[in-house]
Order: sequence, then C-alpha cells, then structure tokens
Amino acid sequence: MKKYISSIIILIVANLAYGQTEPNYAAPGGGGSTNCNCTLPSNSGCNADCLFSSCCVCWNPNTQTGACGCYWGVATCRNASNVGSSTMNSSNFGELNPDAHIKFSFEKFNLLFDFFKSKDINTETLKTRFNNIKSNYVATTEKVAIANSDFALILNEYSKLINLLNLKQKEDLNIYINSLK
Repeated sequence: MKKYISSIIILIVANLAYGQTEPNYAAPGGGGSTNCNCTLPSNSGCNADCLFSSCCVCWNPNTQTGACGCYWGVATCRNASNVGSSTMNSSNFGELNPDAHIKFSFEKFNLLFDFFKSKDINTETLKTRFNNIKSNYVATTEKVAIANSDFALILNEYSKLINLLNLKQKEDLNIYINSLK
C-alpha cells in the first residue's frame, strides 16, 4: 500500500505540540469550503477545498510545519512538529490530525462508484463502509462536517482501490474527477 502513497492521498500526521485541550481554532463556517480561524500560538493555517472534501488546520509556526492540498479529489490538511528533515513525510498515511476540520460531499463521492464499476473494480467494501458512514449524516448538496475517524475509514478503502489501478486507470480517474467539477 505504501508503494503509491506519495502519489495518492496524504492524510494528516501529528498532534499539535501544545496540548490537545488547548483551543487554537474556531469551528469552520457553513457552506462547502472549510476555513479555520487560527489564534495564537497556532496562528498559521491553511485550507484546501477539493471536489469530495474540504479541510483546514492551524499550527504554531515556531514549532510546526503545515500543508494543505488535494489528492485524487480529496482534501488533506496536516501539520507536524518540526523534528527531523522530513516533517511532511507521506509515509504516515492514515494518521489523522485531530485538529483538522473536515467537510465531505457524500453526493459527489458517490459518483466514484460509477468510475470503478466501469473499470470492473470491486467496490463492495468501500461502498458498504461509505453507506454505513453516510447513514450517520444528513447528506445535502453541500459538504457536511464529518468526524475525522469516519473520514479516515472512507479514505482507507478509497486508497486501496486507487492502489489497484494501473497507470492508465489512474490517468482516467484523474480525468473523471476533473470532469465532475
């Protein structure tokens, strides 16, 4: 699975250097995109608004590094303590930052099943996981706030399917995702 991780979905890595009980952001506003209102000491932040999800995260620039971006239509926002030279290493796939705020579009993500079906890739596990999680939320045409643990479960299965794709299928997936915008 780690073979394609750097080119697939990079998720959120470390906890903030300041205790988890310290509030250093405000809850994101409504709508599709997610924005954090970062406050001292974690006054740096970023957000990503991608097709299937949006996220934001804050960090303390004196002790941490952060990054946000889109991977296979999925937003990732993460931060890591400034230890070592590879603080933004993608090998930590699946470790969620509890401080990231995530919004998810169940409606748009559901469209991926058509793509995988056209490639004869079995999506049963992802579809079951997706539908079980979806039943816990009020799905709208907007992205809705989703628990990091639920987001991680969906993305874990999604990444497994991406790993099954050959290079041509990955290119086709990228084209398909772009066509949904």
